[in-house]
This record gives sequence, C-alpha cells and structure tokens, in this order.
Amino acid sequence: MSRRYTVLGKAVQGALLCILAGICLAQGAAGQSAWRPAGNGLQLLGLPSPAGGRVDRVWFSADGSGVRVQLGQGEVWGTDNLETWSRRVEAVPQIEAAQAASLPESAARTRARSAGSAVVYAAGRDVWRSVNEGANWENLTGFRGKSILGGRVRDLAVHPSDDERIAVATDTGIWISLDGGFTWAGLNEGLPGFRIRRITGAAEGATGIRVQAESAGEWIEMEWMPGQRAGWIPVSGGRLDQEAGLRRALADLGVEATAVAASGETRFGATANGRLLTSVDGGESWREFRPSAGEIAQIWADPVDGRVALAVADGQAGLGPRVLRTVNGGIYWDDLTANLPPGPVTGVAVDRRTGAVYVALPRGVFWTFTDLRAPAPASAWRPVAGELPAGEVTSVALDRSGTLLLAAIDGYGVFSRLSPHTLERPRVLHSADFSDGEAAPGSLLTLSGSSADRVTANTAEAPVLSSSIEESQFQLPYDLSGDSVRLAVAREGGALAFPLRLKAASPAILADREGTPFVLDAGSGVAIDAMNPLRGGMTIQILATGLGRVTPEWPAGLPAPASNPPRVAAEVKVLIDGVPLEDVEARLAPGYVGFYLIEARLPAMLDSGPAELRVEVGASASGPVRVYVER
Repeated sequence: MSRRYTVLGKAVQGALLCILAGICLAQGAAGQSAWRPAGNGLQLLGLPSPAGGRVDRVWFSADGSGVRVQLGQGEVWGTDNLETWSRRVEAVPQIEAAQAASLPESAARTRARSAGSAVVYAAGRDVWRSVNEGANWENLTGFRGKSILGGRVRDLAVHPSDDERIAVATDTGIWISLDGGFTWAGLNEGLPGFRIRRITGAAEGATGIRVQAESAGEWIEMEWMPGQRAGWIPVSGGRLDQEAGLRRALADLGVEATAVAASGETRFGATANGRLLTSVDGGESWREFRPSAGEIAQIWADPVDGRVALAVADGQAGLGPRVLRTVNGGIYWDDLTANLPPGPVTGVAVDRRTGAVYVALPRGVFWTFTDLRAPAPASAWRPVAGELPAGEVTSVALDRSGTLLLAAIDGYGVFSRLSPHTLERPRVLHSADFSDGEAAPGSLLTLSGSSADRVTANTAEAPVLSSSIEESQFQLPYDLSGDSVRLAVAREGGALAFPLRLKAASPAILADREGTPFVLDAGSGVAIDAMNPLRGGMTIQILATGLGRVTPEWPAGLPAPASNPPRVAAEVKVLIDGVPLEDVEARLAPGYVGFYLIEARLPAMLDSGPAELRVEVGASASGPVRVYVER
C-alpha cells in the first residue's frame, strides 16, 4: 500500500484547511456568534432539478427580460438573469385565459403568447401544449401517472415574444422551459420557499439535521445528509414516524393531538383547544390539565426524567400563558412566560444539563435559565442576538452538546450559531466531533464558550493552541496516566475547573457541525462525499483525534513533523458497516497539532449506498460518520 505520511499533498492540505475553517476549530478559530446557514433551501425529489417550495403565481416582466413569482406567503420575487432572485415591490398582474377549442383537463387554465398565436398552453394536473389552438393537446409533464415536476401546477406563463419559452409555478417551485416544454430546469436556488414547521433533530453521528418541511404539498421529514451538499432529502423512520404511534393511540381515545412527546413510560399529548394530557403508565391511563394557553405547538420531554416536560402554545391571541413547565408528570403545569413579547410560541429546545431553555417566536429567538427539578419562579427571557433573514422563526433546536443553537426561518431554511448560554456555562468538548465523552492522552479539546489563558491537566501543562471569547482549543499531554484528569483553566473573569474521565484512547473522527466527516481519497486528495463516493480497492485517509500515545514520544502543542511522523502506539481499526478494513496505519498528521491521520485500504467489493464508518482503538470506538459507497 502506498504510504503518504511523509508529507501531506497540497490537495490534502487544502482540503484540511477548508474543513477546519468550516468547523471553526482552526488551529486559529473563528467566532461562532453570528447566525450562518445550515444546509440550503433546495429539495432532492428525483425531479429534473433540485426543487423548491410552493409558488402560487408566475409571469414574465413586460419586456420579457425577467421572471416574477408570488410565493405561498404572498411575497413577490423576481430575477432578471435567471440566476439571482430578489424581493420586488410589484403588483401581481391579472392574465386572461387564452382561447382554445377544447381543454385537456376540465379545470385547466390556458395561456398563449398573444391572442393570435396558434400555440396554446394549459396548466392543470400537468402542463399541456397545443399547436392548433387547442384542437389537440400534448402532455408535457405527465409520466406514468405522475408529473415530472412533482406536485400541483398552480400557474403558467408564456414569454411575450417567444412561444417556446414558458415558466410554471408548482408546489415544488418554479420551472422554466426554453423549448416548448420538452425539457425543464428549476430556478429555485436563492428563492425563499423552503418552509419548515419544526426542526426534528440536530446532526448527530451518521445522521444529519432533520426537519419537518413542506414538500410537494405535504409536510414530511427531510434530512440534510452529511457529505451531501445539493439539497434536503425525504427520510422515513425518523422522529415523526416515531410520534405517529403515540398520535394513533390518542386518536383511539378520540383525541386529535397537536403535539406529542414521550420519555420512558411517560407520554404527553396536547389538543387544539389547549388540553394537556399525561400518562405515566405507557398510555394505559391519562390525566388532564387545562392551562388556558390556547393551542399547544410543541412539547419537550426530559429524556432522562419522565416527570419533567415543557410545552409551548399560542397563548390565545399571543398574550396568555405560552411557556409551561411540569416537574411532576403533568399533575400541574406552571407558567414561565414572564416577559416574553406578544406572539405565539412555536418551538422549544432545552439543555437539560444547565436548564437553558430556548423558544421560537415569529419575531425572534429568546432564552432563559429555568429549574428542571422543582417549581420555581419564572426568570426573565433574553433575545438571542444576531441578524436572521426576514421570515418568521418557526422552530429551535440544540445539538447533543447544547453548544450549537439551530433556528428554522420560514422560507429560508435552518440557521445555526453558538448557543448564548454556553458563554455563561462553558463546556469542554472533543474538537473533532463536539462530543463530551472521555478524554485520552494527546486529546485535542475545545473549551466552548470561553477564552483560556492557560490550561493544566492535573499538574501538567496542556498547551493552548487558540483562544477567543467564544472558544479555545488546547491539547492534553501524551504522557497522561490514570483514569481521570482535572482540567484547570486560567482566564480573565475567573478560573474554571472540569473533571474528565481518562482512557487510553477516545477516538473521534473529524466532522463539521452538519456531520460531514474528513475522509479523503488517498490517491487524489479529493474529499469523499455523495458526489465522490468510496470505491472498492480505494485507499482512504481519515483525520481523527483521541487515538492516544504515539511512538516515538512527541510533545503536546508541537506540530507533527512532515517526515516520518510518530506512529500510534495502540492497534487502530477502521470499520465500514462493521467490516474491518485492511492495511491500516495511523500516525500524527504532518504539520498539525493533535490530529492523527489514518490510512486504510477498502476491500474490492462493498455494498453500495450510504454506510457508517468508525474507528476503534482497543475497546474504545468513535461515533459513526456517514460515507457513501459507489453504486
């Protein structure tokens, strides 16, 4: 097997710098307090191009140079180059139907370039074309009983001077044809039509961010899959499917639930008229509470303690109780609304470790600390700073560490930033995958939410590699021993202390906040993703942390040498869907501090499709990351 540890190729170094910048770990870290997009606003539905959200109307500008649309929310947007969209202040024109001898569908709407044109188009379930004023029709979008554009066709426009150029508005966005409807291209990139009702999960392991989104006229669960950058993909078996069983159980009792949640044997449900229902015996019996809070939008149940839950509501015109808490299994719910501004609360996220609570209101995201163990007075809410797009906030979520805050903006998609409570309650995480598991000698760790002037591990120095107000990175010494380590952080504003368990190895594969791992084709230095999948016999490189001691010994805080970097002392295994790879070798990554570069060869034959990749060192295994195998 070819060995590439003597020096990282330029392509590998470039890819590493890009992913480090994207993750903001740096070995030169950037700030996390600004909101930034997490995924885009496109959907991959097997259509001619990536789809968008619902568009109600479409028309060409008077001179034919641009396209205008009216979105489902009523906003008018336009493009003059078929690439860049912007909001417009324009009236929606009334377009008269074209004369036609017949209709291809009973309710079809007809359009033509001019009253004297023999070419007529019609929009119904499908798009139709006639070259003889409607005497005969050709179906342009129907295929095996379905539309190749997906969903309902809502409007159609014909270019004022070109019979061959048409645009249609559908449940899946805006589509244009330059050849009379024989080929189609979507114009959905940059058009704010991606409607999200709820974030159902942050990225974790091999699973990406998941949302409940409107797609082709239906509300379904979709995922921004790690390593796949083109758009959101429909998924099954997620949280919505898991909740469906609880909704059915309540329906059997005559209850139509607006929100449900479960923790152990405890079940929670809510109705449109504001009733909160709780069962502590797996749904055998239920108790009811009426908080006069209006329609309940979402319930969060503590995954560890089934007695604890929070519910958010519209508050009856946005003024009554809108954030409710129970700490006794639903016997009583107390009001935490306090100083929240008027408006319905549509989403809630909780960090149970600190008691930080985040809620979504149309005008922004607000947060506070609350007691999750006993009734306590409501505390004041604070707005989350930072500029978001102009749409309404519909949902919030936190990642598993509680340090990344996600918000869904109606039409614009998902955005993320450092959770503000982390600045008041900093955490130590693995720099590679943002987990909070055990540490290992040589581990690269991130202090999220604080600067660090100096860090000691027991009595040894842990070199600080970067430090900012929001995040610091440091490395544990390679010669640490024992089963625990106490980190002492010296900083402006007061010292911090963190006890951690210590193991010989605690492997983690480097991945960004959306779950995309750092895995390369060793031959080309190109990143492995959905567009460049794994192939049988390929040699891959993986960037990881936490693999433990190296030989010969190496000082912490010093970049690994470009030539013959130290080798990992323990045996390292790489597995894809549980199958161990061959010719595995692991060394420190040349030129970098605290990172290990693992090289392994794939078997000649692999099952195609998405797969899970892990790294094992002794009895310790990394979390899974998603990779793609060539079909």
